[in-house]
Amino acid sequence: ARLITIKKLTAPAFGFMAFPLGYALNLQGLVLVIGATLGPVAVVSFSTLRTMSRLNSQLIGIIKNTLWPELSRAFGEGKISLARRLHRHACQAALALSIVGGTFLWIFGPFLYRFWLRQNVGFDAACFHVLLVVVVTSSLWDTSSVIPVSVNAHTRIAIMYSMAAALSLVLAWILAPRLGTTGVAIALLVTDGWMTYLVLRTSLNLVKDDFRNFVAALFTFPQLRRPALQAISEP
Repeated sequence: ARLITIKKLTAPAFGFMAFPLGYALNLQGLVLVIGATLGPVAVVSFSTLRTMSRLNSQLIGIIKNTLWPELSRAFGEGKISLARRLHRHACQAALALSIVGGTFLWIFGPFLYRFWLRQNVGFDAACFHVLLVVVVTSSLWDTSSVIPVSVNAHTRIAIMYSMAAALSLVLAWILAPRLGTTGVAIALLVTDGWMTYLVLRTSLNLVKDDFRNFVAALFTFPQLRRPALQAISEP
């Protein structure tokens, strides 16, 4: 029995270790690819553009971290309908924040970028716009990933993310000489698009949600009389 318990705990533990590996490949690996294919100026350009595009990512991450214990409790008590509602509200909030923030940066990003770097590096609008779309997709799957994480069912997702991040380096190496930093941003978008499909499929299965109803809920204005925090206290 002890061996079985150890095995059950080991897999999720290694799964959590796979996430930092994927993040490292995603963040630092792409910088190395850009440096090797496009040079140091492109590294500065891409790094600063990605930093600016992710200005509201920390705020979106708060949503996931806040709901994590509540979702674990909901699953532990067998309240799948509550977990389903919380998942919908969380994804809706993350999507709204990423779209609103992305729209703001799409309009004012060039001015902010030039003010920040004092026009020492040219503003790559095409790359920046793709990175803003990347933030929308990554915010959706990253928020949705709290469902499998809350029930220790994240191992497969973490491993797939590390593999996808590694493949994105190969794709970036191929696209960078042809499309510049925009090609690297496209490689990121492909990775996040695949992760969105994988994570949403897993999460919707765990909360027993239908894809069409989930998408409809994302674009439904929330009822102010029944906010997400009030739903936590429901039986």
